[in-house]
Amino acid sequence: MKKNCRITIIIMFFFCLASSTTTAETKSFSIDEIKQLIPDSTVIENKVVYLDFWASWCVPCRKSFRWMKEISEKYSDSGLIIITVNVDKDRKAADKFLKNNSFKAVNLFDPAGEIAKAFKLDAMPTSFLFDKTGKFIFKHTGFTKKESNELEKKIVTLIHKSETKNE
Repeated sequence: MKKNCRITIIIMFFFCLASSTTTAETKSFSIDEIKQLIPDSTVIENKVVYLDFWASWCVPCRKSFRWMKEISEKYSDSGLIIITVNVDKDRKAADKFLKNNSFKAVNLFDPAGEIAKAFKLDAMPTSFLFDKTGKFIFKHTGFTKKESNELEKKIVTLIHKSETKNE
């Protein structure tokens, strides 16, 4: 029994640390599910949307919040909006974490995992990037500082690409 528990913990640890990327060419995701859940879906119109799924028990998720706060402060006035979706079954754990780690974002809660299921999550954290038209651009799982630099470059490129098209 103890051996099975250890194996499960090890598997969960590597699952949480898993890291991969998917481009729009290999999978198709829709932001429509999220629009339905946001009280004022107009907040995402003509915005680059960074959608992040997280849980309070996930160490890489916790680390990603510092980075999301930084990019929110840098780019929210330039057309970036961050939406976080918490998948904790216990809302109190999520609220406690958010109380100490809040930043300008739309925070959604998915204790039943319905949104997560729609987006076919395979690791935590998982993030999705959408352009200003709502088109899926990029999926990323896991979080490291090195990868965050690449993610920021993709966000900046999308913001500028969208600006060029609108001029």
